[in-house]
Amino acid sequence: MRGHGDTLHLALRSVPGTLESAQPSRERVLRLSRYLEIPPREQNLLLLSAGLAPYFHETPVGDQRFESAGLIIDLILGSHEPYRAIAIDQCGVAGSQRVRFTRHF
Repeated sequence: MRGHGDTLHLALRSVPGTLESAQPSRERVLRLSRYLEIPPREQNLLLLSAGLAPYFHETPVGDQRFESAGLIIDLILGSHEPYRAIAIDQCGVAGSQRVRFTRHF
């Protein structure tokens, strides 16, 4: 996010009247962050750092609404057996994995 912050600061300086107000509006922060192609989770962080409430709702992976997606991921990972497989989310966190070691003598 450090790179986005530098770019956001330059973008804010290039838009007339952006840095003149003490409190940026929610619409202005969202418009700039979309223009800079900042992901929704980081847009929420920018809003929080500007003293505004988050805009995007974040649902935990363990939520019941994702149960069918989890079953599909497990099915896909299971199809790779006996080889190891792992599913990683956009943040690099392992969400599901199938690791099975078998010994053949």
